[in-house]
Amino acid sequence: MTMTADSPSPTQPAPLALETDQDDLRRARAALDAHQFEACVALCRDMRGQGNTHPVLDYMEGISLFQLGHREVGTAMIGRAAERQPDNLLLRIDHANSLAAVGLMPAAIQVMIEGIRRHGPHPDIAQRLALMFSDIGQHYKAQLLLVSSIAAYPARVDLCCMLAAELAAELKTNEAITLMELSHILCGDVPGIHSSLAVLHQARGDVDQAITHYRRAIDLAPDLPLPHANLSTALLLRHDYARGYQEAEWRLKSGHVRMAQVPAPRWSGEDLAGKTLLVTAEQGFGDMIQHARFLAPLRGRGGTVILECHNGLERLLAEAEGVDSTISLVTDGVFPPCDYTIPLVSLPLVLGCDRAFLEASVPYLPTPPALTARELLTPPGIRLKVGLTWASRRAHGEVYSRRMLNRRSCTLEQMAQLGEAEGVALFSLQKGDVAEQLGGTPYPITDLSPRLTDFQQTAAAIAALDLVITVDTSVAHLAGAMGKPVWILLAPGQIDYRWGEEAQSPWYRQARLYRGGQGGWAGLVRAVLADLKAAAAGTLPLQAAERAPAGLSVQE
Repeated sequence: MTMTADSPSPTQPAPLALETDQDDLRRARAALDAHQFEACVALCRDMRGQGNTHPVLDYMEGISLFQLGHREVGTAMIGRAAERQPDNLLLRIDHANSLAAVGLMPAAIQVMIEGIRRHGPHPDIAQRLALMFSDIGQHYKAQLLLVSSIAAYPARVDLCCMLAAELAAELKTNEAITLMELSHILCGDVPGIHSSLAVLHQARGDVDQAITHYRRAIDLAPDLPLPHANLSTALLLRHDYARGYQEAEWRLKSGHVRMAQVPAPRWSGEDLAGKTLLVTAEQGFGDMIQHARFLAPLRGRGGTVILECHNGLERLLAEAEGVDSTISLVTDGVFPPCDYTIPLVSLPLVLGCDRAFLEASVPYLPTPPALTARELLTPPGIRLKVGLTWASRRAHGEVYSRRMLNRRSCTLEQMAQLGEAEGVALFSLQKGDVAEQLGGTPYPITDLSPRLTDFQQTAAAIAALDLVITVDTSVAHLAGAMGKPVWILLAPGQIDYRWGEEAQSPWYRQARLYRGGQGGWAGLVRAVLADLKAAAAGTLPLQAAERAPAGLSVQE
């Protein structure tokens, strides 16, 4: 869930509204507004060569050079324009944005602080400076700044939404709700207030109240993508898959999701006999693996299915039922010829989806040849071989979603406590920089990362294990899709339609879900350790439950 619509990014300059009565300057500005950056640079330099010293020339040329990739030079020119007009608030903000974009965040923050000294807690400065503080982890400063600016400008709903997002990300959900209710009293029926209240109520577990606020936000602003996209997650939590995936289509208009520009019509269920369907990639690795189950029903439609994949998923998903071939993520805009196209996560809308299908679909990814005992180097006396992941990829973007997504990870030290279980051998399925944390540690965890060159190899490692214990990351979806026993640790405050509110998830019935409470990660790991000891002793089954023997309800 995303709580607030994106504010102007603190790492991209935004065009500045500058008034001028000079025709040449207006032409240069028109070129800038039309994103004709090379033309704008040429016009600015020509005017400067004729003796024109207007500070807007430095600004427009700087913005154009920045957008053309000459970011350092562009930032310097924007700064020069700002120095010549120190009281120009918007120019100051753009200068700070460009500094942040080239990695000079301390300098960017200093520029904004000087702006506060000149302009007071101006809401536009406060908004961007708070984002910058949040980006570098100084959340307390961000919150204090927002509080002072809201006190001066209580009608600025965007500031209230930002502060509520900061509070909610620290699990101060009740305080955030109170803030937004006060904002509602002061500002009335504003879509952003209802949208934020909806996310907050959903985070607190009050899904029905969340749906009410989402729908009110949509009534007030029916064309805003964010309330629709967030409403989809609440409906999916309620297992209302038809309406949930209908609302989920708004994600493609939100700017947060990749929308592949394929020169082919969108598939909406037409006959595929003799046709080629290109299913395009979107969102993350876990989302791709989760929704790969909807490829199998395409098998009976008579067409050829090409699946575009994030790099590393190609070999794994090439074996999925319903897929004829896979291609790597297209970055140059050149897609293979096809008759129709559809984003992967849109397949449930066309094919249909219900709980019976989800529960019956697992396993839907074939198990590759497992790593050998020699590769796993299992010592004698081991009763369980257990794979671990403790960290998901770092998230970016809007404050609330970024901070809540980053809460999904625990520390290696916390996960390593599972080594206290006797008769258990631990193997790390972690990849990337996080896997390097194992180096030089005393933890009895075998690092498999050198063998995990892609998801097919990760699947081979999982196939050789008895159990996977993981935080909410792509490994959870991979083990679930293979039908492997998997225990998924959900962080305190984590609300996600995939894992729902129940003891089990219909997406992966065999998965045990461990939900964090007031004891935080420490209490969560203790609970998992107790169950792991019981499983190693043979007194607790590895799987949460057998799959429900339900028939497929997706349209084949």
